[in-house]
Amino acid sequence: MYPKRLESYIIYEDEDIYKAHWKLHKNKSILIVVDSSDKYKGVITFKDIEKSYDNSSLTIKEICNLQGKFLNDSVDNLYMYARNLFIEYPYVRHIPVIDNEKNLVDILSRERVFWKQYYQENRLPRMHYAYVMWNAALEAKALGYDSFSVAEFGVAGGNGLVNCEFHAKEIKKILGGGVNIDIYGFDSSNGLPMNNLGHKDMIHGFPGGSFHMDVSALQDRLEQSTLVIGDIRETLADFSKKYNPAPIGCMLIDVDYYSSTVPILKFLEKGDGLFLPRIYMYFDDIWPEYEFSGELLAIKEFNESHEKIKISPEKFSEPDYRYRTKICHRFMHKDYNKLAPVFCGWETTPDIFELRLKESL
Repeated sequence: MYPKRLESYIIYEDEDIYKAHWKLHKNKSILIVVDSSDKYKGVITFKDIEKSYDNSSLTIKEICNLQGKFLNDSVDNLYMYARNLFIEYPYVRHIPVIDNEKNLVDILSRERVFWKQYYQENRLPRMHYAYVMWNAALEAKALGYDSFSVAEFGVAGGNGLVNCEFHAKEIKKILGGGVNIDIYGFDSSNGLPMNNLGHKDMIHGFPGGSFHMDVSALQDRLEQSTLVIGDIRETLADFSKKYNPAPIGCMLIDVDYYSSTVPILKFLEKGDGLFLPRIYMYFDDIWPEYEFSGELLAIKEFNESHEKIKISPEKFSEPDYRYRTKICHRFMHKDYNKLAPVFCGWETTPDIFELRLKESL
């Protein structure tokens, strides 16, 4: 049996060819063909399915690539083998991983096995998530934390959480498993609130009721994330007591409204033990022209009312996704001024990290 999270990549060899078309165009990557016992048979890529464009009578068995590349999960250094295959076959984007019983256990993508290189080339999926999670991980490791938490606010369909899991897995691998990353997703599941503050909530761009969540469908896609369902004001109130999370080092805020951002920032007033001294934050819905509404207004008001905690930069300093990336500085945190030879904030890449780690030993 294959993992539930891989269901969108599975097609049975006796299923309709039109279902294969639909699933492949939906996941935009690859289909793994299995028999009635869920045993691996082969793959279908866009190149394979093109055969049926002019002949719809073809079956999945007939277009299935039985010679598709795959890896066995029992090999040592699985990533090394995957890299070699990707280099040898530049047109291959995904490689299935099966066990000795021909059960599908995973799918490796180029982005996963070349995460370090793609990070440095600024071309990972949701690069902004990779950026804040990588720097939060560096901070945690440099300051001696064995784990930290990532909190995403505004989950909706869940693509962000799935992406967080993707980055967490590869960051942990690069850091040698020295830092565990816990992931929490906060959402009401009911979409944007119907009660709003008009222009402050930018309802001209984000109408109430948008972005409903299918909780059960999302649960099937997740490997390690914890969904925290309910009004954010209420779920944040007892979050620490209920979940006992590792210190939060990364916050991904995509709640659109000013009125929904305010309670998230108020949560930062909780005790220092709940956070790393610097929290890497990504705000999805801020623009230079809207400093008096939405998430940007909430940041501005928070900084005006707090002296010992500040979110910086309050305005814009970078041309790309980094202008939405900020750091919450907790100046009174016991570890804020702690010497950390590896930590260098904004411009740390995996190669620089490895060099400075060696220099600090």
